[in-house]
Amino acid sequence: MNEKRVEILGGIPGKRGAYLNWLHDPTTGKYFAPTLPEHPSFEGVRKMHESGNTGSGVKVAVIDTGLMLDHPWIKRSTEKSKDFTGEGIEDLNGHGTMVALILLATSPGASLFNVKVMDSEGRGSEENLIKGIQWAVKEGAQIINLSGGVYWKKWGIWDCKGDCKICRAAEDAAKVGVLVVTAAGNQPSKTYCPAKVGLVKKDIGVMGVAAYDFETGIIAPYSGVGNIAAPVGGYRLVPVE
Repeated sequence: MNEKRVEILGGIPGKRGAYLNWLHDPTTGKYFAPTLPEHPSFEGVRKMHESGNTGSGVKVAVIDTGLMLDHPWIKRSTEKSKDFTGEGIEDLNGHGTMVALILLATSPGASLFNVKVMDSEGRGSEENLIKGIQWAVKEGAQIINLSGGVYWKKWGIWDCKGDCKICRAAEDAAKVGVLVVTAAGNQPSKTYCPAKVGLVKKDIGVMGVAAYDFETGIIAPYSGVGNIAAPVGGYRLVPVE
């Protein structure tokens, strides 16, 4: 299980530092973060903010490529960190930071657990992904946000039926009350693990999330199949302090 089969989802696996320059300009020192698109799909989020519901106190484990810890939004929100890759807790890819910033754009009061299981190229091992899920549960995460996974086939032949080791780790987390939100995958008509267990065993607390274009309402061509779909794209990056 040490082979790096796990990959970032909804991203560019295999490219070191793919998103870093989007989020920090080393020449000016400026950091950037996404703003919510001006679209009806996000009206519910705006109403939540207006009512004072910002996700304050909610502990969210971002299991990904790490976090850019000097980013102003990340610095004020990160409660604890753990690295399972050997690279250190800093994000050397940018995917994890981008995911966390989108999360903070919708829930700015949330506390983050930085759980690094994928490396600078957005790849990792199944073993480390499982360890990351287990660590997040042990440390008291209420929500696990996982934008990584693997298209798993038993003996390389049969699709997972929600019973592989990664799916079982996500299900175990859900059984103790942790909501596991995980991307559906990078291949259309397929579902990556651990999102697969949410598709096979509905209402257990594991939500596989497909991606749709909020302008067209159509599932993105790169997205796998999930329990639900969430809007992607349209975020504008602006300087922050």
